[in-house]
Parts: sequence; structure tokens; C-alpha cells
Amino acid sequence: MRLNNRVALVTGGGGGIGKEICLKLAAEGARVMIADITQVPREGGTSTLACLQDAGADAAFESVDVRQWADLDRAVSSIMPPHAPAAHCWKPAKKTGIRSWR
Repeated sequence: MRLNNRVALVTGGGGGIGKEICLKLAAEGARVMIADITQVPREGGTSTLACLQDAGADAAFESVDVRQWADLDRAVSSIMPPHAPAAHCWKPAKKTGIRSWR
């Protein structure tokens, strides 16, 4: 498990490529934060979360609109303890930019 004790934030993790990225990261041992605007039904953050939890992964879901920095800040703050090493961030969701949260 190459990503043990690492945190991975995946925007658009509720379905498609984002969901597959979440599954792969969890299989590698990462703690996965699923960030997606869609919660349910067929594809959404809660269904991805259920898949990860059924597999025994450490995962959480946060409803996030990637166009809103406040949503991204909230998601990062919910998974990153103070003074923790930087998280890995995958962004298959559109309309995101790169910026430091610290």
C-alpha cells in the first residue's frame, strides 16, 4: 500500500473517472475525500462513499461546488488536521484551479 497515511481529495469523485480514481486511491491505502456537487442517486458522492466503505476503505464525502473556493476550503479543512503534510488532489471535475489552501 503505497499511499498509507496519505490523504487524497478527489473533485468529481461521485462518478465516472472520478469514482474510479477514488477506488484506485483507496486500494492503494489512501484516506479518500470524495468532493462532488452530486450526492445521489445512481452516480454521486454517497454511492461512491458506500462502495469505498463496503471495501473497508477510510473515506468521507463532502458536497462541494468546485466553482466556490469556500466549498473547497471547507472540504480540505474537514480532512486535514493542522500541520499535516500536503494532501494529494485529483481534479477530474471541471472549473477548478490550483491554489494553496494553507
